[in-house]
Amino acid sequence: MVRTAWRELKFHPARYVATLVAIAISVGFMAAASIMTATESGAIGQQVAAPYSRADLVVSPSKAPDGVTNGQITQAIGSAPGVAQTEPIVSCTIILESHGKAEMASATAWPAVPFQWTTLRDGAWPQGAQIALNPRLADTLGVGVGDTVTSFGTTLTVSGITSELPSRLGGNPAIVDSAWLTGQYGDPYLLQTSWVVALDPGTTADQAQTAIASALTGLDVAADIVTGHEYVKTAAAEMTGGIDTFKYLLWVFAGIAMVVGLITIANTFTILLTGRRRQIGLMRTIGASGAQMRHSIWLEAGVLGLVGGIAGVALACALAALLGLYTGSIRYGLVVPWRDAAVAVGLGLVITVIACVAPARRATRVTPLEALQPTTADPRAGRVSAVRWVVCGLLFAGGLAVCLLSLTAGASSLLMAVGGAMAVALGVLFGARLFVPTLLRGAGHLVRRAGPAASAAAKNVVRDPARASATATALMLAVGLIITLQVGAASMRATVTDKIESAYPIDLSVVANPNETGQQVLPPSVVDQLNRIPGVGRAVPVQCRQLDDANLPGQLVCSYTPEVAGLTPGLPSSVPDDQIMVPENSFSLASGDQISVSGLTLTATASNAASYAYFFVSPATYDRLSGESWSPAAVFLTVPDTSMTVSVMQAVQQAVGGDVPIAQIDGNIVEKYTIDQVLNILVGAVTALLAVAVVIALVGVGNTLTLSVIERAHENAILRALGFQRRQIRIMLLVEALLLTLVGAVVGVVAGIFFGWLGARSVIGQVGSQGVDMKVHFALDWVQTLILLGVMVLAAGLASILPGRRGALASPVEALAEV
Repeated sequence: MVRTAWRELKFHPARYVATLVAIAISVGFMAAASIMTATESGAIGQQVAAPYSRADLVVSPSKAPDGVTNGQITQAIGSAPGVAQTEPIVSCTIILESHGKAEMASATAWPAVPFQWTTLRDGAWPQGAQIALNPRLADTLGVGVGDTVTSFGTTLTVSGITSELPSRLGGNPAIVDSAWLTGQYGDPYLLQTSWVVALDPGTTADQAQTAIASALTGLDVAADIVTGHEYVKTAAAEMTGGIDTFKYLLWVFAGIAMVVGLITIANTFTILLTGRRRQIGLMRTIGASGAQMRHSIWLEAGVLGLVGGIAGVALACALAALLGLYTGSIRYGLVVPWRDAAVAVGLGLVITVIACVAPARRATRVTPLEALQPTTADPRAGRVSAVRWVVCGLLFAGGLAVCLLSLTAGASSLLMAVGGAMAVALGVLFGARLFVPTLLRGAGHLVRRAGPAASAAAKNVVRDPARASATATALMLAVGLIITLQVGAASMRATVTDKIESAYPIDLSVVANPNETGQQVLPPSVVDQLNRIPGVGRAVPVQCRQLDDANLPGQLVCSYTPEVAGLTPGLPSSVPDDQIMVPENSFSLASGDQISVSGLTLTATASNAASYAYFFVSPATYDRLSGESWSPAAVFLTVPDTSMTVSVMQAVQQAVGGDVPIAQIDGNIVEKYTIDQVLNILVGAVTALLAVAVVIALVGVGNTLTLSVIERAHENAILRALGFQRRQIRIMLLVEALLLTLVGAVVGVVAGIFFGWLGARSVIGQVGSQGVDMKVHFALDWVQTLILLGVMVLAAGLASILPGRRGALASPVEALAEV
């Protein structure tokens, strides 16, 4: 039997192509989830942490009194014993424009020699109004050394091209002169800046940490002081935490994909063993027992599982490499978590062997005489055992209960959701014969009156309920997985975007800088330009004035009107008259603190709607404050379509720019844009992988129709003899293919919507157990779903062509003679 299995694999490899592809997809999906996210996370982490990679220590102030400046921090750290050199790492996001093209870039001030993390490929380091670009950014803008780019209305000369090769997901790094950056944008917020430190030879990290902490105590400044390696590791982890969340989401889908693979492989083995029915009968007649034949088939399955699993990991590596070539992360190296890959291969081997057990038992249970007879439809195919009803019902009901319980399980939500989803999927898939024939009969009633061919198709499609159910199940799985991914990704996008909007509810804010007379007011021409920018949804002007509180000199306070509150759902509906809205993690105010302004005592309430540039009070309170009122001192903008982020930011900068910008620009639009880019790339890559699963499922449709043509050769011959034309035979098989496809696709869409929502909900529950509060939002892209159904219908028509030709070209006399 071992030799028999080896001969089958050696001399008939073409028979196993569909099975190998099904295994490779199942394993590849799981492996790709780990390899892609690990590769992208590694690249982004290295890129973001690069400015700190050459530091011996990194100092990050966590608490500082008002009035302490960046210069004082630098001086205090530099005076500590054992410190050779220190300086802050200053970065900001800018938009660069040249030759009609615009790109967002992360500009970092070039530090002193000990802290420099990259080299020049061409040119020189920037001085004054100059900038050094990475090669991809320079190519995108079409500039080289000596050319110019504009940023915020300021012209910058390209002084050099660095050797950095950034990831597309990690931003576009650029190098600028420290003095120019500070002069253009001012000192960065103290508590959002970190200082890199180089130590004297012989000074240990512990000694320097103690000395620096003591030096900062004199300024009443508290700080986190860690080694450069620790800071880089932490910064990379914080930056890539979102991508790791997507990994967990993909692993939820991968667990479902394994179930999908199990049933798809079982269906493929059924078709494969049906084609070997006569061979199995001959082996039985010469003395092979049913157990020996089963063991031989299981051995074939084991070899196929191992080979398919290895091919799946190779496919996952290739897909991750292609993604890395697009994003640029491949330059940082392809990261393969071998433990995850080994688990995926092992699971692929296990599910392949499990998947072939039932088909092997069915194929070897028949007597040698039955196996040598021509293939006919099984008259017992319509029977469903009571055991299947009970087992599938328990799996479905129990799995659904576990899924619902996972919604409130906190830290265990992800594990429970995966287990419950697998139980539900098994109940639906193994129980397909309990409901698919009924659905096919219902669909058949819709086409019976379309002619004799359609009427015959409606009857034929349920002649073998087991095979029809298996074929519909394969389609159901392929479509269900794609819809699961689409719903999960769309729901995650909506959920994370809502979280960002609640954390940073204003897409863009344009706040006037003081002019020559000290007034902070935006000219009407600027407000008009902001209103007319393509991509801006709403532009709400706001009146503001300066507080006269001694502890908050020059602080801008604005009127929180209903128009402001209605900008986005993440904004509070109003501010009570006795309160003042201050930002979260304010330097000097916290919720519950009281301040006295203009004879009024106001209680501070922390909200992400406010920022360090402006506080909010109610319109009634605003009217009672003293001081000159400027209208508008700020304009708040919404950008509904994040794909227009760069063009909107560019237009806003042009409206308020110049050598001396008249306003500051802030908001959450960049974060939203980045998340959308990451999601689009990851979802696109995995959808491409799942498209192959659809092809396999449609091949199953063709196989089912081919077997149907073989089994119904006698009946088709009689139909031809009674006057059925070849065109009607082809139409009959086309209608059968469409009925099978539509039923499988519709069930797949319904199941996919549920699993996608469950996957997103369980991931958010897992994240919520770690202290990140997010509200799940269900989302479905109906356009993509309808396009998928349309493609399925078209592909079903193509799958029916070859079986239709076979059934239509045989003459009645030949077909009757063969039978």
